[in-house]
Amino acid sequence: MNALMGPTGSGKSSLLDVLAGRKDPRFLSGKVLIDGRPQPKNFKCISGYVVQDDIVMGTLTVRENLSFSAALRMTMHCTTEERNQKVNDIIDELGLNAVADSKVRKCL
Repeated sequence: MNALMGPTGSGKSSLLDVLAGRKDPRFLSGKVLIDGRPQPKNFKCISGYVVQDDIVMGTLTVRENLSFSAALRMTMHCTTEERNQKVNDIIDELGLNAVADSKVRKCL
Protein backbone atom coordinates (compact mmCIF):
# COMPACT_ATOMS: atom_id res chain seq x y z
CA MET A 1 0.00 0.00 0.00
CA ASN A 2 1.21 3.49 -0.84
CA ALA A 3 0.07 6.90 0.30
CA LEU A 4 0.14 10.06 -1.78
CA MET A 5 0.37 13.10 0.47
CA GLY A 6 0.69 16.81 -0.13
CA PRO A 7 -0.97 20.16 0.50
CA THR A 8 -4.32 21.15 -1.00
CA GLY A 9 -4.03 21.91 -4.70
CA SER A 10 -0.73 20.10 -5.23
CA GLY A 11 -2.19 17.67 -7.79
CA LYS A 12 -2.69 14.48 -5.74
CA SER A 13 -6.23 13.86 -6.98
CA SER A 14 -5.31 14.84 -10.53
CA LEU A 15 -2.44 12.34 -10.58
CA LEU A 16 -4.66 9.57 -9.22
CA ASP A 17 -7.42 10.46 -11.71
CA VAL A 18 -4.94 10.17 -14.60
CA LEU A 19 -3.64 6.82 -13.33
CA ALA A 20 -7.20 5.53 -12.89
CA GLY A 21 -8.25 6.69 -16.36
CA ARG A 22 -10.80 9.11 -14.93
CA LYS A 23 -9.59 12.13 -16.91
CA ASP A 24 -10.47 12.79 -20.55
CA PRO A 25 -7.27 11.93 -22.47
CA ARG A 26 -8.08 14.59 -25.11
CA PHE A 27 -7.07 17.24 -22.58
CA LEU A 28 -3.88 15.52 -21.42
CA SER A 29 -0.37 15.28 -22.79
CA GLY A 30 2.56 13.05 -21.97
CA LYS A 31 2.86 9.37 -21.12
CA VAL A 32 1.75 7.34 -18.12
CA LEU A 33 4.51 4.93 -17.08
CA ILE A 34 4.36 2.40 -14.26
CA ASP A 35 7.82 1.26 -13.14
CA GLY A 36 9.21 2.84 -16.31
CA ARG A 37 6.89 0.88 -18.62
CA PRO A 38 3.57 1.74 -20.30
CA GLN A 39 0.57 1.25 -18.04
CA PRO A 40 -0.47 -2.43 -18.29
CA LYS A 41 -3.90 -3.22 -19.73
CA ASN A 42 -4.91 -4.90 -16.47
CA PHE A 43 -3.94 -1.87 -14.34
CA LYS A 44 -7.52 -1.32 -13.16
CA CYS A 45 -7.62 -4.95 -12.02
CA ILE A 46 -4.39 -4.75 -10.03
CA SER A 47 -4.93 -1.34 -8.44
CA GLY A 48 -7.57 0.32 -6.33
CA TYR A 49 -9.01 3.83 -6.24
CA VAL A 50 -10.92 5.19 -3.27
CA VAL A 51 -12.73 8.47 -3.84
CA GLN A 52 -12.96 11.10 -1.15
CA ASP A 53 -16.76 11.08 -0.97
CA ASP A 54 -18.98 8.10 -0.23
CA ILE A 55 -20.28 6.47 -3.37
CA VAL A 56 -22.84 4.15 -1.86
CA MET A 57 -26.58 4.53 -2.21
CA GLY A 58 -28.34 4.74 1.14
CA THR A 59 -31.53 3.26 -0.26
CA LEU A 60 -29.79 0.00 -1.23
CA THR A 61 -28.50 -2.80 0.96
CA VAL A 62 -24.80 -3.50 1.41
CA ARG A 63 -25.14 -6.46 -0.98
CA GLU A 64 -27.05 -4.38 -3.56
CA ASN A 65 -24.42 -1.61 -3.44
CA LEU A 66 -21.61 -4.12 -3.95
CA SER A 67 -23.56 -5.85 -6.74
CA PHE A 68 -24.13 -2.53 -8.49
CA SER A 69 -20.44 -1.70 -8.25
CA ALA A 70 -19.47 -5.18 -9.50
CA ALA A 71 -21.79 -4.81 -12.50
CA LEU A 72 -20.05 -1.57 -13.44
CA ARG A 73 -16.48 -2.66 -12.77
CA MET A 74 -16.20 -6.32 -13.71
CA THR A 75 -15.70 -7.26 -17.33
CA MET A 76 -18.64 -8.14 -19.53
CA HIS A 77 -17.17 -11.63 -19.84
CA CYS A 78 -18.01 -12.38 -16.19
CA THR A 79 -21.20 -14.29 -15.59
CA THR A 80 -23.84 -13.21 -13.09
CA GLU A 81 -22.78 -16.15 -10.93
CA GLU A 82 -19.14 -14.97 -10.98
CA ARG A 83 -20.19 -11.43 -10.01
CA ASN A 84 -22.41 -12.73 -7.20
CA GLN A 85 -19.58 -14.95 -5.94
CA LYS A 86 -17.19 -11.98 -5.92
CA VAL A 87 -19.74 -9.90 -3.98
CA ASN A 88 -20.19 -12.72 -1.45
CA ASP A 89 -16.41 -13.13 -1.14
CA ILE A 90 -16.02 -9.41 -0.38
CA ILE A 91 -18.84 -9.51 2.17
CA ASP A 92 -17.12 -12.46 3.87
CA GLU A 93 -13.68 -10.84 3.71
CA LEU A 94 -14.96 -7.60 5.27
CA GLY A 95 -17.01 -9.40 7.92
CA LEU A 96 -20.27 -7.86 6.72
CA ASN A 97 -22.43 -11.00 6.69
CA ALA A 98 -24.61 -9.78 9.58
CA VAL A 99 -25.49 -6.55 7.75
CA ALA A 100 -25.24 -7.66 4.11
CA ASP A 101 -28.98 -7.38 3.55
CA SER A 102 -29.44 -4.17 5.57
CA LYS A 103 -29.88 -0.78 3.96
CA VAL A 104 -26.82 1.46 4.18
CA ARG A 105 -28.78 4.57 5.32
CA LYS A 106 -26.35 7.40 4.80
CA CYS A 107 -26.35 10.12 7.47
CA LEU A 108 -26.20 13.77 6.47
